[in-house]
Amino acid sequence: NLISNSEIHLEILESVSAGARMPLDPATDPDINTNSIKDYQISPNPYFSLMVRVNSDGGKYPELSLERLLDREEQRSHRLTLTAWDGGDPPRSATARVEILVRDANDNPPVFSKDEYRISVRESLPPGSSVLRVAATDQDEGPHAEIKYYVSSAAQSARDTFSLDERTGEIKNNRSLDFEEVERYTLEVEAKDGGGLSAHCKVVIEILDENDNSPEITITSLSDQILEDSPPGTVAALFKTRDRDFGKNGLVTCNIEGDLPFKIYSSSTNFYKENSPICWFTPQMPTVVVVGLHRSRKAGAQSRSLIGWQEPNHLSLHCCFLGSALAKNWSQDLIWLVWCSIIQWKSISN
Repeated sequence: NLISNSEIHLEILESVSAGARMPLDPATDPDINTNSIKDYQISPNPYFSLMVRVNSDGGKYPELSLERLLDREEQRSHRLTLTAWDGGDPPRSATARVEILVRDANDNPPVFSKDEYRISVRESLPPGSSVLRVAATDQDEGPHAEIKYYVSSAAQSARDTFSLDERTGEIKNNRSLDFEEVERYTLEVEAKDGGGLSAHCKVVIEILDENDNSPEITITSLSDQILEDSPPGTVAALFKTRDRDFGKNGLVTCNIEGDLPFKIYSSSTNFYKENSPICWFTPQMPTVVVVGLHRSRKAGAQSRSLIGWQEPNHLSLHCCFLGSALAKNWSQDLIWLVWCSIIQWKSISN
C-alpha cells in the first residue's frame, strides 16, 4: 500500500525566477522491487511542472519546477493534486493535495487616482481648513501597501502656506490666503510605499479673488485757487484710482457727491480730471467729495475732498484732513463706506 500525506503546504515568493525547484514530500511504499513507487504525476497547470529526482539508492523524490513568473496580485494561491504510482500489477496509487501560497513581493508602486489635482478656493478660507485630499493605492499587501505622502517639490511660499498629512494625504492651509499676493500655488506630492517604491502627482491650488480691498484715490494735481470767472472746462484737479482686487472687484467708478458745479472726466485708465462748467461765488463753504465705488456687492468706497471755489482776492483755501467716517449708506447692492478730507474756507484780510 502507498502512504502519502493528504495535504502539502508550500509558500513561494512571487519574485522567484522561472526554473526554481521546490521539493515535495515523497510517498512511501512498504513493498520492494517492482512493486515499490515507480512514478509521480501532477495535475495540469500553467505555472508548475513535476520533476522526479532519483537518488543513488533508487529512491524517487518529486519536485515542483516553476515554469513562469507568479503574480500574487493576479492569483494568490495555487491548488494542485500530486499522484504517486507503484509498479505492481495492477498498479496502486495515492494522492495528496498541494496548496501553494504566493507571498507578496514589492513589485507594484503606488498609483494616484489622478496625475493632477486642481482646485479653486476663496481667499477668505479660514486657516486650518481642508483644501483637498490626494489618494494613492498599492496592489501589494502588508508593509508593501502602506503608503505615506510627502511634498517632494514646491516653492517656499507654498510650503509655508499649506501642510500635507503624510498618512491621510489631506492638504490644509496653515494661514490666511491673499489673492493679491499669490494667485496660484503648485505642489509636487510623492506617495511612497513600505518597500520604497513611489509615485508622484501635481497639485494646483488656485485662489479666487474676493472684494476685500477698498479703492484708493490719489490726488496727483490740485489747483490752489479757482477764479469765479474761470471758463467752463477748466481743470481743477487730477487724480487717479487704484483697487488691488481683480476683475469686476477691481473696477472703480467715480462720482461727485451732492449737487455741485463740477464734473469728472476720465482722461485715461484709472486717471480722472475734475472740470468746472459753471463757476460763481457763494458765501457757503462748498466741498467737493469724490466717491470711489467698487462695482460689486458689499463694496467699500473711499472719498476725497478735492476743491472749493472763491471770489478773486478775497478768500484763500485752508486744507484740513479730518479722517472721520461720515456715513455708511446702503444703496441697492452697494455699501458705501465714505471717508472725507474737508476743505474749509478761511477769510483773509487784504
